[in-house]
Amino acid sequence: MLFHVLVETLKSEDESFGIYVPAFSRLDYGCYSAADTEEEIVSQAQDAILGMSEEVLADGYDLNDLKSNSVFSLSADSEHSDFDYQLVLDVDLSELKGKQVRVNISMADTLLARIERAVQSGQYKDRSNFLETAARHELSH
Repeated sequence: MLFHVLVETLKSEDESFGIYVPAFSRLDYGCYSAADTEEEIVSQAQDAILGMSEEVLADGYDLNDLKSNSVFSLSADSEHSDFDYQLVLDVDLSELKGKQVRVNISMADTLLARIERAVQSGQYKDRSNFLETAARHELSH
């Protein structure tokens, strides 16, 4: 998933780079970090994003709710005027799906047959993957 990352540069040698990920503020979370060197900015930002994403999932939110603002809206926002640079990081959140839970459902046999055909086409791993994909799609609207 793509995340906008705002970076505040050093004002003196005794300070660290400030890192802020505004996507989490949509769900009333704050995602901040710091890096001592320029080389650490990306890894520190990724660690912060992964950690906050775990919190978001644990609180029952969907990671798709984290869609970032556009770069242009962030640039014009006076709230972010202290940040000197913007980065866009692609962070793989697929490992954070959450704990699998077995459920028992009922549906029409004709609908189940259609799901089976979709799974057999190779587009999905199994029925569970099909239903999870369909649920995520429906809940994203």
